[in-house]
Amino acid sequence: FIQVEESSLMDHVVVDVPLKSTHHPKLIGKKGLTIASLSAQYQVRIMIPRKDNPPELIQLEGDIDDCIPCLAKMLQILLVQQQQQQSHDQQQASSTTSTTTNTSNNDNNNTSSTNSNNNSTPDKKEGFVTLNSMPPNTKIRSIFKKLDVVVKRTNNNNNKEGLVHLTITGKSMEKIEQAMEMLQTWNNNNTQQQQQDGNNNADAAAATTPKRRPRRNPNNNPNHASSNKKKNPNKSKANNNNNNESA
Repeated sequence: FIQVEESSLMDHVVVDVPLKSTHHPKLIGKKGLTIASLSAQYQVRIMIPRKDNPPELIQLEGDIDDCIPCLAKMLQILLVQQQQQQSHDQQQASSTTSTTTNTSNNDNNNTSSTNSNNNSTPDKKEGFVTLNSMPPNTKIRSIFKKLDVVVKRTNNNNNKEGLVHLTITGKSMEKIEQAMEMLQTWNNNNTQQQQQDGNNNADAAAATTPKRRPRRNPNNNPNHASSNKKKNPNKSKANNNNNNESA
């Protein structure tokens, strides 16, 4: 019930409104903005008891022409907030129901997909690549982690050139092609590195080999040539004596 107490002033009343304390925060508002706005708008003093006060009464003090519309506005605020709360509760209930339904549907779909996967084998694709040498295990593991493909060596008994044949297996042909490109790039870089290492080793061996000094030709010795040209004096005298006797 609403009790109206007339004051000594004309048309000045105090209205007692019984209201549960659970509704008091809705009228006070955030940081007291709602109650301050009502009091300023209708020129009414609104008194709400504290939580430790047992009587659940709200008092409106002011002119009766102002208290009545102020009270009506307060009831309207409570009604709107109650409707919003009910709508929010209904939405939560419906969302909970839909979540439960979706969960059950997902479980059914997962069960059916699991059964279909068990009944059918996945479609795997393959690719082939030929390299000059076998890549290290670290390279193969990195390709597996990055592209989710399996790289295996293919046995070829007719391989006389020492080449390495690899088979790449996976679910996506695009990833298989990426793996083939990565292996070809590694093969080219490794081949260039081996060639460069071979050239460096050849240069190092040439640098450490001692150079041979050319052998001297005695015919090219000027001292030797001049000695051959010198005449033997004893031989020339013998020749002269022979010539005189014959004469």
